[in-house]
Amino acid sequence: MIESAERFKALSSSQDEMDVNRSLFDSASLDVWMEIINCDAARHLDVAQNRTIPDEIKRMLVEKGNPTVRSMIAEKRKLPPDLFFVLSRDSDSLVRQKIAANAKTPPEILQHLLQDVDGNVARVARYRVENR
Repeated sequence: MIESAERFKALSSSQDEMDVNRSLFDSASLDVWMEIINCDAARHLDVAQNRTIPDEIKRMLVEKGNPTVRSMIAEKRKLPPDLFFVLSRDSDSLVRQKIAANAKTPPEILQHLLQDVDGNVARVARYRVENR
């Protein structure tokens, strides 16, 4: 378990592959994740890449994150239903494309994305609908 924000920062910026893997796969308390998100916007992408972040942190990253961070969250297979909806209506087309490509995206969200103004988003949604 990652014990502090400082430890997470050290792990995620390390040159040691084992440290980086810990930053990707080890869990941390909600307080540690919140401290990182609230105090270090430069680490939002590092947090988004962690496989254990709870839904509350995913929501915070969607709310506070830049398009790259939101795209990373959109790729996660384990998302709460409300985030599929929110991300499918994101202002950034790459975020919407990532949600369209997500194997866990509900059919009703894919139906909405079939009508997306961005042709790439609609194309990915069509592929997902046809190949379910």
